[in-house]
Amino acid sequence: MVKVEMKHVLMIPSWYGTKEQPVIGSFFREHALALSEAGIRVGVVYPEIRQLRRLSPGLLLSNHFQLSALMEGPLPTCRLHGWNLFPKLMKGQMEAWCRFAEKLAKRYIDTFGRPDMIHAQSSVWAGIASKRISEKTGIPYCITEHASVFMKQAVLGTPWQQCWSTSFIRDAFDHAKKIVAVSSALKKALGPYTSKEIEVIPNVVDTRLFQPKKAIKRHDFHFLTVSYLVPRKRVDLLLRAFKNVGGHLTIGGDGPEKPRLIQLAKELGIEKNVSFLGALSREGVRDAFQNADAFVLASEHETFGVVCIEALASGVPVVASNSGGTADIVNEQAGYLVPANDENALVQAMKRIKTEPHPFTPESLHQIAVDHYGPEAISRRYIQLFSEN
Repeated sequence: MVKVEMKHVLMIPSWYGTKEQPVIGSFFREHALALSEAGIRVGVVYPEIRQLRRLSPGLLLSNHFQLSALMEGPLPTCRLHGWNLFPKLMKGQMEAWCRFAEKLAKRYIDTFGRPDMIHAQSSVWAGIASKRISEKTGIPYCITEHASVFMKQAVLGTPWQQCWSTSFIRDAFDHAKKIVAVSSALKKALGPYTSKEIEVIPNVVDTRLFQPKKAIKRHDFHFLTVSYLVPRKRVDLLLRAFKNVGGHLTIGGDGPEKPRLIQLAKELGIEKNVSFLGALSREGVRDAFQNADAFVLASEHETFGVVCIEALASGVPVVASNSGGTADIVNEQAGYLVPANDENALVQAMKRIKTEPHPFTPESLHQIAVDHYGPEAISRRYIQLFSEN
């Protein structure tokens, strides 16, 4: 295996923070910053494609398919500020996104120089776009897969969409220099899409932002969950389990399930012991962790579970469903893993972490995060990956 020194990497995320939604894909930015601090020159290109239902005169004035090429902190970044012109045509969306990405890559190279490697974050659509850019420029690319839809073996949902999309996804994987999955469960789920070797490298956590706080003296035990509030996160199951455990439950995040969950808390008679924080900034997430005694994630399936490593970095033990990626994170040193969709098992684990002595100290949990998911640990693995041809 030949070692090639990588000096310049262009990251293409499939989703990324925007002015209106700065938190989306925050771990991609943290990943890029970690590589930058490790001595790799890292740039970003991202086609910002907004939904037409959000169209307003103000947003149209600031987003009319113009390109920008700016320094966003230490990261040279090219963006296209546009709209989804194919709301009912998924293939049209893919083609437009890829064309925009190709245009941005050219602008990036003209403005900031030619990278040694393209790093696509998820195959849909960044991996597919990266394959096309690579064909035109000769720059090799790798793909790190994050998408939870692979866990369901139906990437775009409907049989028709699956029929046409699979060949594009397989083609992107087959031509990539390297393929990474963020968890062992996701690696297994990618099996039908490629015969190539897949390496497992977890996501990164900002261990400077997420740190333990001094213990808070109070009477109630505080549980926390943070997620996008959709059915697969099973916050409804968590509410039912919490009724049989007691204490206080804080729910961070927003989403279409929120009204139903608020109503469920009332129906269960626990609304006085449940707080809904709504959408949170990164600092808001940090503050929520620092005010928690334990973190709970009850999802049906997770490709990784970034919030679990954020909890560990904050010195907070974790109770999580065995929903895929969490199995790589949660062990006897970090918390308790329970079967997915098992309310009784979740109740027992929550009671155990609330009432029984356990070996989880804030310092030991934070050290786990530093050693396995911290910026230095993850950037070191990617630098080695990029350098192998």
